[in-house]
Amino acid sequence: MRIFVISAIVLIFQLSYGQDPAPTAAQAKTPPAAEGDNQMTMESFEETDRNLKQLLQPFVYERTETSRDPFALPEASYEPLAQGPVFGPFVEMNNITLDQITVKGIILDEESAKAIISYKLPGSDKTKTVKVKVGDPLGENFGRVQKIRDGKVVILQTLDENGSIRTTTHVLSLRKYESKPLN
Repeated sequence: MRIFVISAIVLIFQLSYGQDPAPTAAQAKTPPAAEGDNQMTMESFEETDRNLKQLLQPFVYERTETSRDPFALPEASYEPLAQGPVFGPFVEMNNITLDQITVKGIILDEESAKAIISYKLPGSDKTKTVKVKVGDPLGENFGRVQKIRDGKVVILQTLDENGSIRTTTHVLSLRKYESKPLN
């Protein structure tokens, strides 16, 4: 039984390294080995055992002065940005005042509601129509879409006035047009 297990391990290693397995007794057409010829099998077992021990040795990470620990978080310094023009506006829709925005439609989806809005581009007569969702920036004073519900878009703006922070909420409503009979 022990010789069978040893042969199986040797066969697995030979197949995994792309070597052709040793021919079986029927393929070699040689008489079966006598009981005293087990030394060759034992030598191959010992070689396989050495190879297996080398494969199973644990990896040792040798840290030098210049290498960094791969499990340590990188060191970073946090410096808050100064108040002022550095903060933005970062997107085009933060340059628009809320009175320039018109709600054209609202899509109430099961996953997330969306609103279709239009506004005049600053410095031109062209209008732009976009789709916004909750969390998108909209309006001056770093406004964000807080909620979209039936016929209304709620925008939250945060103002910093002389060190005191003030939050305002604005509601943009969907304009409902009355239909006129054609006569």
